[in-house]
Amino acid sequence: MAGIISTKKLRASSLIEVIVALVIIMLVFGIASMTYIRIHSSSNSEALQWQEQLSAIASEAKKADVMVDREYDLPNGVSVSQTLKPYGTSENLFLLELEARDQHQKVLGFYRGVIRKAENAETND
Repeated sequence: MAGIISTKKLRASSLIEVIVALVIIMLVFGIASMTYIRIHSSSNSEALQWQEQLSAIASEAKKADVMVDREYDLPNGVSVSQTLKPYGTSENLFLLELEARDQHQKVLGFYRGVIRKAENAETND
């Protein structure tokens, strides 16, 4: 039983068929990659810039001695609202939320992070 040999011949692909199939697959992959990159870069560039700017504001808020809810007015009529809420049951942790809105109240960016209250910081309790 172990010595059974198949007498059927298998039809193999020629080198030209393999190259044509490879070229078609690479063309489809190239078109898909360019489309993805174009969509990704055009839709998120402004959102990423606002995310970076809000991260910079958040790092400044973490260093501030007075931790209160406040509003920032940025150029081009953009306003950023900062809210601080207690985080969990800890007295030293706060949830910092920053939200950037344009003149028409459209949300441009959002930041949320947990920060630790400095020893001498005041809150708006």
